[in-house]
Amino acid sequence: MAAGRKVGYMPTMGNLHDAHLGLCRRVRKVTWHYVVSAFESPMQFRPNDDFDHHPRTPKRDAQLLKSVNCDLLNRPDSHEIYPLGLVNSVHIEVPGYTDLLCGAVRPGHFEALVSVINCLFNIVQPDIAVLSEKDFQQLVGIRRMVEGLKMPINVLAAPSV
Repeated sequence: MAAGRKVGYMPTMGNLHDAHLGLCRRVRKVTWHYVVSAFESPMQFRPNDDFDHHPRTPKRDAQLLKSVNCDLLNRPDSHEIYPLGLVNSVHIEVPGYTDLLCGAVRPGHFEALVSVINCLFNIVQPDIAVLSEKDFQQLVGIRRMVEGLKMPINVLAAPSV
């Protein structure tokens, strides 16, 4: 990438809607190129949640992203994120974060979230990541992971509009 030309990134679980498109517009304002990923992590679902019925709209997502000039839609498969399988996957824990608030009633959810985001950051290698303020606990945990792992990524918060 040419000097001064930043790569932006927005991780999602797909099934995009207007709030995602607002975040895309925010990414475009602060970066030269931007990537959106759509990855549904089975590790982020509780045992009673139905991962298999989580809405997946890849064609619609691609059309929506084209309408906001997204440069690349990244749809990694589970093997790319979990090359050793789900049972043997590496997990990242952010102390003082993963077991608070929502984490207290969703054991393992935030550990899975930051672990997946770490993998996605390693694949995309963004300069800037834009995340919604709506999921404040996720935003804080991802920022702490980035800081703790010394990742050269600026994590920006944007309102969901």
